Amino acid sequence: MVGLHPEDDETRVFVHIKHNLSARGDSLLYTLEGATDSEVPELVWGGATDLTADDLARKANKVGRPDDASQEAEMFLKRALAGGVARKIKDVVRDAEKRSISDRTLRKAARKMGIIKKGQTWKLAETSS
Repeated sequence: MVGLHPEDDETRVFVHIKHNLSARGDSLLYTLEGATDSEVPELVWGGATDLTADDLARKANKVGRPDDASQEAEMFLKRALAGGVARKIKDVVRDAEKRSISDRTLRKAARKMGIIKKGQTWKLAETSS
């Protein structure tokens, strides 16, 4: 089983779940790094962890109607548009699709967040802190 780390959305966990004929194997952490427009991301192993399939399922089974895809899209947009830099929408969409975020979900999250669309670019709305 593969899932997102419960405390770090950039890290994924590879969990051994079927082990009726052997001892339970370690769960392993990994990240996908170095993705560019023309490059496949590199899988970087992060070592063993004590996380189990139950730990990954616990995050996914929150009370109420879960909207993990929308939340993931919002977090992605915050990172992708950090620093107040305007980016081409097609580039943001392409990067999101590499992370299995659909175009429709991404655009819905952008509307919800009030992302500024100017021409063919997106930019985070200014916030007063």
